[in-house]
Amino acid sequence: MKRLLTILLIFALGLQPALEGIAIDTDVAQFSLSTAFTAQAKSKKKKSKKNKKKSNKKNKQAKKDKGKQGKKGNNAAASKSNTPAPTPLIGNTSQQGTAGRNSDLVKVNIPRGMVNQTVRYKAITVYFNKQLHIPNCVAYELTATEIAQADAPDSQKRNNYTFNADPKVSSCPEWWEYKDSYYDRSHMAPAMDMRWSAKSMEQCFYMTNICPQDHDLNNGEWRKMEEAIHSWARTYKQIYVMTGPVLPKNNIEMTGKHNDIAVPQQFYKIVYAPQQGMAIAFLFDNENATNSWRNHSTTIDEVERLTGIDFFAALPDSTEDAVEAQNQFKKWPYHRDREFNDGYNYNNTRNRKRTH
Repeated sequence: MKRLLTILLIFALGLQPALEGIAIDTDVAQFSLSTAFTAQAKSKKKKSKKNKKKSNKKNKQAKKDKGKQGKKGNNAAASKSNTPAPTPLIGNTSQQGTAGRNSDLVKVNIPRGMVNQTVRYKAITVYFNKQLHIPNCVAYELTATEIAQADAPDSQKRNNYTFNADPKVSSCPEWWEYKDSYYDRSHMAPAMDMRWSAKSMEQCFYMTNICPQDHDLNNGEWRKMEEAIHSWARTYKQIYVMTGPVLPKNNIEMTGKHNDIAVPQQFYKIVYAPQQGMAIAFLFDNENATNSWRNHSTTIDEVERLTGIDFFAALPDSTEDAVEAQNQFKKWPYHRDREFNDGYNYNNTRNRKRTH
């Protein structure tokens, strides 16, 4: 009976886990409550210590995570505070490849009312006038690396290329439409600048890049100016060139087999060196230039006034205004230390007679 009461008492006190602490004599039902309570106390203490250790570990990890977040936040704040303000757009500074070909600096705003189809080639962007069958403007980037490749002994040879219509451009004239014309098929983006790539050479001979130009101008001061620009790309590492025709407001002269190719009254050439913040423009009448090409420098503002085209619109207004007002030829040093030779005979013997 005493043994039964002992067991019931143990259950009543919730000391089942401590049964191992009960000493039972087969003859005398005897137990020690102190042993049972001691076992219970040890068990609780062990659990409390374990929970405390677990809690401390969690608190330590939480504190560590909070520290990391704080450090990350401080670094982000520091990074944000040290981030320089956006700089004005100066074009792609890479020295090779087609990345700069799609730069905003080769984009121009054609005036409303001027017929235009924009054609992007590997090296040049042509703004082609399908009504007049000549480009409104041809724009391209030229780098020092490309010039080095263009002038290398193994570069593309001009004699290996011929004029062709671009099959993807409607109303592009055929090469033979100039055959009985007094005028040369004049590259707006010159072949000498495109010899760094077979594709760029092929595409610069598309008739979308061609205008009717006086032969003496094409082979004279205009060509000398293009040689200077060629050397400036080497000197200034990266330049942007815009070139094209200036047409009269009325009574536009037409030439060609079908008498539907407009003859420019003048030609312009614009050069911008973004890393130096320098710009200059040139204007030539479509006839033999009797004075040096150096005397034909002008401002981009003047070319915009004559053509209605907005150049370098991607530049911040203050930068654009400053760039387009420049006409300081002395800042563009050029020494013609050699005769440029691309293997082509410009003084061909084709008989030229005016057809107008």
